[in-house]
Amino acid sequence: FNNSFYRNFKDSYFKAFFKIIYFFFNTPKFPNPHLRSNSFLIKAKDYLEFIGNKNISFKIQSLVLESGYNGFTNFFKKKGYKIKVLNRFGNLFDLENAFLSKTFASYNQEGLIISDKQTRYYDNLSYDEKVKKSKQSWGNDTK
Repeated sequence: FNNSFYRNFKDSYFKAFFKIIYFFFNTPKFPNPHLRSNSFLIKAKDYLEFIGNKNISFKIQSLVLESGYNGFTNFFKKKGYKIKVLNRFGNLFDLENAFLSKTFASYNQEGLIISDKQTRYYDNLSYDEKVKKSKQSWGNDTK
């Protein structure tokens, strides 16, 4: 798999093959920074322009909504928006430096504003697993 985020050890060979093809055509290769759909701030009119008549019926579609060629981040970057990450300390980070925000899978996530299933999963990993997850997410080590 090109995007390790989408792998699941429970996937059948057919499902794994389908994911490879689907994500190959719908998502840029790593690194591919993207807004997570559970925690962003945007004007309603901008969101409505983005979402249009998109129909999201399956989890796999929501992943592309977040990180696809026409996902949140790429849509707004193409419109000239500056994408920033805000941490709980009030610091803003450009995408190129977002790892330093100490938010998702970064250090001990002490900069998080919002907790969810993915951030709690990271919290429960061992040190070595955190280093691996951070590298999968950001392309570098957190420690």
